[in-house]
Order: sequence, then C-alpha cells, then structure tokens
Amino acid sequence: MITSHKSIDIGKTLDACLTDWGVHKVFTITVDNASVNDGAVEYMAQTLKAMNTLMLDEKYLHLRCACRILNLIIKDGLKELSASIEGIRNSVKFIHSSPARLDKFIEFDIACKMDKMTNVPIDVPTRWNATYKMLEGAFKYRQVFKRMFYGYEVFQAYFLEEENVKKVMVKRVGPPNYDDWEKALAFAHFLKKFYDVTLKFSAIKTPQ
Repeated sequence: MITSHKSIDIGKTLDACLTDWGVHKVFTITVDNASVNDGAVEYMAQTLKAMNTLMLDEKYLHLRCACRILNLIIKDGLKELSASIEGIRNSVKFIHSSPARLDKFIEFDIACKMDKMTNVPIDVPTRWNATYKMLEGAFKYRQVFKRMFYGYEVFQAYFLEEENVKKVMVKRVGPPNYDDWEKALAFAHFLKKFYDVTLKFSAIKTPQ
C-alpha cells in the first residue's frame, strides 16, 4: 500500500516506488474514487505499455477500493439518521466531558444493576466505524442514560444549552427518545454487516 498526500505527480510517485521495489509487472492498482487517481492510473498504464509489461491489456488495472465504496454507502445512510445519532453522541460526550460526570454515570449504572466497569467509547463523527462502536456500546446502557436524565439536573441542563453549529447557535440535540434509540439500534445491526466486511477487506495477514 502506498499513501500519498500530494495530488500532483501521484503516478510518478507510484512508478518510482515500484521501480525501487523491483516490481515491473502490475495486474491491478486499487485506489479510491478521487478523480486525481484516474490520471495516476492512466500514467501507469502508459508507462507499463512502454515497458511492454502491462498485463491483460489494462482490463483490470484500475479497481476501485471496496472499503471506500462501502464508506460512501454508509455515509449516505448516516445522513438519514443524523438527528437520532447526534442525540446519542451528545449523551456520550457528556459522560466523557469530565471525571465527575463519568463517576455520576457509573453511579446510575450501578443503581440500574449494570456492570460498573462500563465502557461507552466516544466516536469520531467522520469515521462511521467509530460511530458504530459508540452506538453498540451506548445501547447496552440506554436505560442508564434515561434514568440519569430524569435524576441528574446537570444532565438535564446540558440539553438546554446552545452550541455553535456552522457559526449558528442552536439548541443541543437530545436527549435521545425511544424512537431515536430504536432507529439507531436498527441501523447499528445494518452497520455490523458492513463493519465485519470491512475488517475482512482490510485484513493484512489473512489470505484473500
């Protein structure tokens, strides 16, 4: 795998790497859907033709990255449930915002007779797999979040605050209601299929 942060001369960089590694025959180049990669693949096609090492007449030279395609599909789905997921995300952000709030969450967790060694990971909104792990963890403690909302004034006040969204102050989304949890739960089951497939696609020590 070659990673480049430059949009110019990607083809030349790829060619230099392959030459340095002693690779002269290339069957497939797998890249994401960025248009700049089309030029890089075309450059490599011409280079390989000139060397008379282009395999199968370029038929399978340019393949789109399966993980990238899955990522685009899932991001479209996330847009449809953005409000429901944002309410859950804000709840998780709250308990991670200070040790005192996390301790309070654990108190309610114990009161609900759940596992006190709880772990609800906070996600990275730009990474759907992190969002999936957050939802998976949060679902186990949905009753704890609900009980905390009705029994902890600081948590209630948190959802009355405004936050800056694209330079506009708006009321913070949440708390998640029953429908939010159900929608996100159904979507998490859907995400799990993609999550498992992505792990297989990304495996580096597994025969494909």
